[in-house]
Amino acid sequence: MEKKCTCRVKVYLAFTIVSIVLFIVSLVLAFKIIPDVIHIEIAKSVRLENNTDQFDRFMKLPFPLDFSVYMFQVENPDEVLQGAKPNLTQIGPFVYNESMEKLEHFYDTSDDSISYTTNLTFTFDQEASNGLDENRTITVLNPPYWITLQTGEELGMSSIISYCMKYYFASHNSMFITATVRELLFDGIIFMEPPSDILCWITFGTVYTVSASKKFVDKVPDGTLRFSYLNYKVRSNDGLYSVNRGIDDVSQLGNIMRLNNETHTQIWSTDNSTCDEIEGTDSTIYAPYIETDSTLRIYSTDICRYVEIYYKEDGTYKDVDGLRFSTTNQTLRASTANPADDCFCSNSTKDLNGTASCFLDGILDLQPCLGVPVLLSFPHFLGAEQYTKYVDNMHPNASIHETSLLVEPNTGTPLMGAKRIQFNTVVRPIDGVQQFENVSRSVLPLFWIEEGVELTDDYIDLLNDLYFSKKKLADIIQWTFMGVSAGMTVIFTTVFVRVRFF
Repeated sequence: MEKKCTCRVKVYLAFTIVSIVLFIVSLVLAFKIIPDVIHIEIAKSVRLENNTDQFDRFMKLPFPLDFSVYMFQVENPDEVLQGAKPNLTQIGPFVYNESMEKLEHFYDTSDDSISYTTNLTFTFDQEASNGLDENRTITVLNPPYWITLQTGEELGMSSIISYCMKYYFASHNSMFITATVRELLFDGIIFMEPPSDILCWITFGTVYTVSASKKFVDKVPDGTLRFSYLNYKVRSNDGLYSVNRGIDDVSQLGNIMRLNNETHTQIWSTDNSTCDEIEGTDSTIYAPYIETDSTLRIYSTDICRYVEIYYKEDGTYKDVDGLRFSTTNQTLRASTANPADDCFCSNSTKDLNGTASCFLDGILDLQPCLGVPVLLSFPHFLGAEQYTKYVDNMHPNASIHETSLLVEPNTGTPLMGAKRIQFNTVVRPIDGVQQFENVSRSVLPLFWIEEGVELTDDYIDLLNDLYFSKKKLADIIQWTFMGVSAGMTVIFTTVFVRVRFF
């Protein structure tokens, strides 16, 4: 009888040991092996490898972005010329479907990169624009007219240029202009018409050459120039991008390594400063495994720099949990106590008093980037509220004016997001131009844009297939295995103790 009991003890001890081993194995599976397997599978599914669905989606975005434009109409242009504060009305959105297709140029396996250029097309969507028509006329600052006057001031030719404006702008000879939204954005405003005055012929060549070199200007076959805010985005690509494919190191996926074969732009300085670094992604792709302490960088050739966004809060989109990242009030501010020490301090554009300024108090001077005196801010001067006092009807609101991104952190998939920026210019009296000596001084908003994306149901389903379905199956397997092995361990340990000691 005693021998029989000893055998039973050994049997239960063996089962107990086996169940403990199984429980330990289940823990290793749950917290090491299965996560590693999922990690590897995610890396395989998101990296930019030719002849894969991910690569095809990257090269041609399978659905259009929403590109919305909000214009600021000046309701009292005549009064502004006499010193009254500009009274603005926001009109919009004028919504365009922005299609994006990349043209592959070459691979470089030595540094795991792919190089491409990007072609954009914009198609007006009147339904999404709430019935607004892009042929609607609005009254705004005449941008090429005002820029030409400031060019004349920089060249020390204000009086002569002011006299010649009636020839250069025979069709639009005024500081404010009534034009269609389509003309302002894409079709353009004609200027630099050949003058009949001999004095203006002398200066025409100089002003024409300077104006024709600007990013917003196209040459017309009849010899005139055409100014538009956005036509440059469709007439040519914005450069040759070389980005990391994420095959060697998935944490570098999508990072821009070079632009036009350069790692720095030398736009903001000539010494490869931090402001000139080409870093971040083009905003269409992000590396997986994003944490709340991650900093995401987005590079834009529209502003010749990258912008950092930081974790703000958790969020949910169509039942998918994500992390929301956004800009902060410090994004467009000086990085040092003395703004003059910041490499974004170009002193290129004159402030309201006609003095070259750093700005960098919620506003970035884009003249080094665009070649024209244009200032960048967030819509309605969000984060630069001190400028709202110079114009009426600015209402900054972070929920609708900040740049933000909701991203699924495990795969790096953008769920929804919006890049929002506003373009402004300084309005002030110009030396030697008598007719504008009483003009109201302001940083005048011209328009703001929102480039938005919301993942469609088809791609939510794809995300579920790529990740969440596998994750759920893995969770079921690992927790079932852990539960069974834990239960076996408890049962056999209890029985072993009772048989052995009682």
